[in-house]
Amino acid sequence: MNIPCEPRMIEFIIWRDAVNMSTRSHIAELDKVRCAHNSNVGWVINENSDRVVLAHGVSDTGEVDHFVIPTNCIIERIPIISKATKRKTSNG
Repeated sequence: MNIPCEPRMIEFIIWRDAVNMSTRSHIAELDKVRCAHNSNVGWVINENSDRVVLAHGVSDTGEVDHFVIPTNCIIERIPIISKATKRKTSNG
């Protein structure tokens, strides 16, 4: 499959996020409430000072599955591949 975008950085990103459901707690227990920690590997296809767009799937029609992660929620970014490189095939 030919990915319809230029080679990008591949990273493993861990970030804080909201818990997926609203619950009811006693006010004295709220100090125990924690954010969820999410992680994913993908192509960093766009970023600025406010957010990172991490693609984790690309269709052959050019549609992209992605997360938009606020930069202040990122716990860790681990580079996996700095840039995709063209692989030589046995055909040339």
